[in-house]
This record gives sequence, C-alpha cells and structure tokens, in this order.
Amino acid sequence: MNRSRSRSLIAMRPERLVAVLCAILDGSVWLAAYGATDSEAGAYFSLYYAVSVSCKAVLLLCFSRTVNVQNAKILWPFYVPIGISVLASIVMGTTNAEGVVQPVGVIVSLAMTITFLNGDNVTSYMKAFGISSVAACGLFFFQLHFVPLNTALGVSEVVGRYSFVFGSHPNLGGEILFTGFVSFCVARSNTTLIVAIFVVYFSALNLMESRAAMLSITTAFCIHLYSEKLRLLAVGARFVVLIAAMLVLGALCIVFWDKVADVLLLNNQYRGLGTGYVGRDDHWEAAWETFLQSPFVGVGFGYFRQDVVTPHSMWMGMLSMMGMMSVFIVIVIFKNSARVYATNYRIFLLLLSFIPMTVFNDRFLNLNPYPFLLYVLLFLPRGALLAEGGIRDIGRKLRSGMAGNAFRGWGAGVRTFR
Repeated sequence: MNRSRSRSLIAMRPERLVAVLCAILDGSVWLAAYGATDSEAGAYFSLYYAVSVSCKAVLLLCFSRTVNVQNAKILWPFYVPIGISVLASIVMGTTNAEGVVQPVGVIVSLAMTITFLNGDNVTSYMKAFGISSVAACGLFFFQLHFVPLNTALGVSEVVGRYSFVFGSHPNLGGEILFTGFVSFCVARSNTTLIVAIFVVYFSALNLMESRAAMLSITTAFCIHLYSEKLRLLAVGARFVVLIAAMLVLGALCIVFWDKVADVLLLNNQYRGLGTGYVGRDDHWEAAWETFLQSPFVGVGFGYFRQDVVTPHSMWMGMLSMMGMMSVFIVIVIFKNSARVYATNYRIFLLLLSFIPMTVFNDRFLNLNPYPFLLYVLLFLPRGALLAEGGIRDIGRKLRSGMAGNAFRGWGAGVRTFR
C-alpha cells in the first residue's frame, strides 16, 4: 500500500511541474519590460509572447501524458466569434499582421493552459503565478530605492507618479500585482500571508497611482476575508459583522475623507474628479464612434495602434473591435460565470473583483497576466474548480456527517441487541 502511494505521488509530480512552468510563463511578462523606454519597446513584449507560447508548446509535447485535451472543449464558444471577427477583418482589409497573430496567440496559449490544469495541480499553478508577481513587486521596490530614477534600468517618475519596472507603464504594474494577488487568494493561501501581500502590493499600487488595480485588489482582499473567515459564522452573526464592518468603514471614510481623497487622487487637477475619469470618457466616446464605423464585425484587432486613441475599457474595446459579434463573447463570459458560481462560489466572488479592471483598462485579448488570468478562471475545468474548495468539499462534509451518524446508530443498535 505504501508503494502504491509513493508511486502515485511520483506520478503527480510531472503534473505539478508542468503547472508551475506554465504559470511562470503566463505570469512573468514583466521580464519583457526591460527596454520599455526604448522606441521599439513593443518588440520586447512581442518576443516574450512568442517565446512563451513556443515554450508551452514544448511542455505540451514533453508532458503529453498530463494533458487533458477534453478541457479545451469548453473554449469553443469563446473562440468561434473571435475567429469569425479575425477572418472578416482580413477579408475587409481592416486589420494587420498583429491583429491576426495576437488573438490567435491568445487562443492557442489559453487552450494549452486549460489543458494542463486539473484538480491535482491547479493550486501549484496559482501559487507559482502569484510568486512571479512577488518577484516583480520586489524588483519594483529595489529599482525605486537603489537605482537612479528615470534611467533605463530604473523606475521613471512623472509628476509624482512612478512607473513600473524598467520604466514600463504603471497600469501594467497594476495588472500584474492585482492578478498575482488574486492567484494567491484562489490558492487559499494563509490569511496572514494574504494580509502582508495586500499591504505591500497596495503601497506599490499607490505609488504607481493605479487606481483601478487598487479598487480591484481591495475588493479581492475583502472577498478573501469573507470567504475564509466570515462564511464560517452563522448567518445571523455573519450579517451583524458585515453591517458593523460597513458602518465602521463608512465612518472612517467620513472622518479621514481628506486622506482617502488624496490616496484616490480625487482632488488632483490632472487625475481627479472633473477630468472625465482621466479622459476616459473621451476614449469611450471615440470607441463608440469606431463601433459605428463597422457595427456588425468591428474594425479588427489590429486597429488600435499607438497613433489611435485606445478604448480604455475592455467592454468598449470588445465592442469596437468585434462589433455585434462581441455579444456572443459577453454571453460566454456570463454563462461561464454562472458555471463557476454553481461549482465554486468563492472563485465566482473573486471573479467580481475583476470588474473595475474591465471597466477602466482596455485589454481584451492579451497575454498579459490581466486579462489572461480572468479567462483562466472563467474556463477552469470542473475538476480544478472542485479542488479549490468547490461543492466537492461540501459533499465530503455531508457524507462524513451521514457516515458518522450511521456508525453511531449502528453501535447503539448493537448495544441494545446485546
């Protein structure tokens, strides 16, 4: 029996190894930030994406026994409208090579990640994904304190706002730190560790003035505390604690409103109230006008280049790039959210923390940690959802309770018979 158990552990190691390697590739795009201040900065990211997808293909071949191709079936409703949009943009001549390669690369990379994941290795994947963000955050603070500002190997600073590593955009840092934090929450890491990571990440986001990420990471932190602590209480006690927490939080916001406003830059003349969400309303209006140019199939994924005003919202970007075909993507997102809700309520709640990012950041099909982790969570196989505290745990508790009651009843019957 011991031999068979040791063999099973050895057999599981390749699954966990491939999950860890896959997570490192999916979560370490910050390595490509080197040279972000160069005129050809985009080439570094394109090279990283190409290497990442190629390495995952090698993993697919080397660890073929750990792959479950059936997991990818859940992705086809997501892929079909994207494929139609890509083909339509090619026929209409409204796209370029990047507009074809990027969505195809995301599709292939996401499919490979989903086929790797199962109930035995999803925790390893999430922890490795989170550790990659810890390394990125550590590099950010190192460059901030030990490398001269506004240099190729350091952090840049403009009007009090700091960039991310190697002078890359602060929003990239916000996306990396937020998704890394969520991955730790999904992995059900120790609450003390979660609190420490939250404090460090929030301070980094505050320096980068990445407010969408600050809202999202705070939401994820509250959800983690609720799912890991408050849900253990009785319904009445849980309700009392939630109401008390809301009242205390509201009172603190009122008393320390000036400090809250300073953190969120609400009074800032460039990024505060009255600036149209830092000009995002102009971006959204431009995206709507772009949608009206081609309302049925959109303008294609290569339309928004450096010389074009970007949507600055995932939803508006989806609408302008895919037109009415984006409705099918929205249906897929909500349908899979319902699937996650039915299987793992905790992960469903964590999905809600992505809402501020989807509203204020314009990435839709991208290999950056956001939105890639969002899609990974939406399309997680059922076995992976159950392994991370899904309905299987409830079933085990019910079965163990029933078995215990049955055993006690049987014992009492034996004693009575005697």
